[in-house]
Amino acid sequence: MENKELDNTVKEMLLFAGVVTLAANERYLKIKEIFSVRYALPEIDFIRDEIGKCFVNGSDHACILLTNMLLERYCKEVLIYKMSGFTFIKDLTTIEKDFAPALKKYKNLSLEQTLQECKKEGVINEDELKLFLIYKERFRDGFFHSDSSRVLKGHIGSFVTGTLSTGEVTSPQNLVLQNVPPFAGIGVKMFAEANSYGYFISVENLIRKTLRHYINEKYEINLEIIKPQP
Repeated sequence: MENKELDNTVKEMLLFAGVVTLAANERYLKIKEIFSVRYALPEIDFIRDEIGKCFVNGSDHACILLTNMLLERYCKEVLIYKMSGFTFIKDLTTIEKDFAPALKKYKNLSLEQTLQECKKEGVINEDELKLFLIYKERFRDGFFHSDSSRVLKGHIGSFVTGTLSTGEVTSPQNLVLQNVPPFAGIGVKMFAEANSYGYFISVENLIRKTLRHYINEKYEINLEIIKPQP
């Protein structure tokens, strides 16, 4: 590669790095309140950290997929801890036995069943159950099963085709995005970009509001609820 070509490549790389850094900084500021809190719970802290990094890097699909995992894992762990009465490791010789009944009852439940159990146990209320069942349908099932119909919900777009050489453009055609794979891919990408942040914040706030059930339901943990930024 000649020096001129190398110089141009370096300039392009620096420009790209600058754009990426600026976008990452803006995204980081939106979730720094999450990064600043660690719950000392390896069951969820590692996932929260990875979700945050995905969001900062603009990996919105990955952010949603990991948030799905966080929602399901947290809800199951709350039920398991609540039933077992576990607070901290006291005796390694009995710890497996202590968790066994709760694991048997909850570990193989579907997300919908888990959410229903959380409602039954007073971890979430009826309105929260309805909200997270919607999230289950659109985010969890839609993205985990690569089902664009669950994500896009029949959304319609208006499209035209044209010829650059003549400038001719066809009449607009309304199409259901999920019925046309290339358009469905674009639609799901746009949905992920628009909703990964709000979904993550919703699950994080669920954790903050219900963490007392994880540790001791009689103990109020004063964690401030995050207000989503525009």
